[in-house]
Amino acid sequence: PDDGLFMATTNTAGHMLINDGTNFNPVAMSGDATIASTGALTIANDAVEVPMLNSTTDPGAGQDGYCLTYADGTTNFEWVDCSVAAGTTTALDDITAADGDNTIASGANNQTWNWALTGAEAGITFGENTASTGGSDDQAIVDIRTLAASTAMPLSISNLGAGLSLVVTDQAADTSPFVIDADGNVGVGVGTPLDPLHIVGGDIRLDGTAANEAGCFRFNDTSDELEYSDDCATFTAFSDIAGSVTAGADTQVIYNASGTLTGEAAFTYNAVTDMLSIVNSTITGDLIIPDDGLFMATTNTAGHMLINDGTNFNPVAMSGDATIASTGALTIAND
Repeated sequence: PDDGLFMATTNTAGHMLINDGTNFNPVAMSGDATIASTGALTIANDAVEVPMLNSTTDPGAGQDGYCLTYADGTTNFEWVDCSVAAGTTTALDDITAADGDNTIASGANNQTWNWALTGAEAGITFGENTASTGGSDDQAIVDIRTLAASTAMPLSISNLGAGLSLVVTDQAADTSPFVIDADGNVGVGVGTPLDPLHIVGGDIRLDGTAANEAGCFRFNDTSDELEYSDDCATFTAFSDIAGSVTAGADTQVIYNASGTLTGEAAFTYNAVTDMLSIVNSTITGDLIIPDDGLFMATTNTAGHMLINDGTNFNPVAMSGDATIASTGALTIAND
């Protein structure tokens, strides 16, 4: 009945029936635990031993968020920080410094971080707490790379606003940075490029792959002309090249083989009148040819003349009932 089982022997609180191999006998629980008549079990503080606990990772008293877990590949249990477990979230300012190398293989799990900046600030800054040493152009705070067979872009920048797309500076408040603006204009030495390529504070250098193939050119804003240099030190105006080309005052293009654009030019094209002149700089017709005559790029044979074949004028010899000499003498056949 509900009153329980009454033993003929002494009934002592906390005893239980334990079989000794023959009979069930009332005995008290002892050793690492005791039990009260209410059924409450009490385990001694030193009753459970964990010989495989890695005490070096024990966070000690008062460390919230730590869990005792079995370390895979070892024979130890260890304390680990369970405050940022897989599948949970935490604030970015709760992330602490790494204490070892690590690789996160995210696969096709896309991550998006959005900011709403309101001042002179950066959403993410990758920097240094102390200067990195021991490298020579082979260290990087951020390294972005793809595998050999990859079709992905290592870096993609989508600038839908009015700010610069890329800024490279080498000092605080740099007044001569390298930039790419929202329109794709590239500035070298200037923060606000005005053209697709805007260079300030230096020359343009072009080097070939062989010796003696280096050179520079620049614009001289004093003389308003382009200059070139084969040593990037001493510059010469393009207009000083023998056989120079320059723009005349009336939008003419003038060529002079002597390199000096004074007096009468050797070749003149006037864009206003759309006329071409050779030697004579005063154009009175569509084409002026000097007394030296017109030289054809094809074979020049004495007595040939220019005859149109329906498409072009070609040098041919007069034949049939008459011939003409290079002096202009016409000979008509007797018959």
